[in-house]
Amino acid sequence: MLTCGKLDQRLTIKRKGTTLNSYGEPDHQTLEVVAVVWGGIQSITPTERFAAGADQATNLTKFLVRYRNDLSEEQVIEYDGWRYDITGLQPLGQRNREYLTIFANRNEKIQ
Repeated sequence: MLTCGKLDQRLTIKRKGTTLNSYGEPDHQTLEVVAVVWGGIQSITPTERFAAGADQATNLTKFLVRYRNDLSEEQVIEYDGWRYDITGLQPLGQRNREYLTIFANRNEKIQ
């Protein structure tokens, strides 16, 4: 059973989109809020770094949230002034529907 003490951080999940200019060409990327959820941060173990084949330190972060079926790799997470691109989702727990581990790469600082 997942204890609520692990989920003590607020995460904003956003969907990527683009706007079009007057010629119908993509103009710039937009982000639309999908949800604001409670989540937790998990550290990456040295074994996971080695298995990923990383020669140098990466900005890979693991987030833990309650299970949601509306998340995908097309979305981003905003947390602690940074934007993280979701690279993978791993359902865990009772029948793989108790909670979700989100793998994300830190992308850019939010102004």
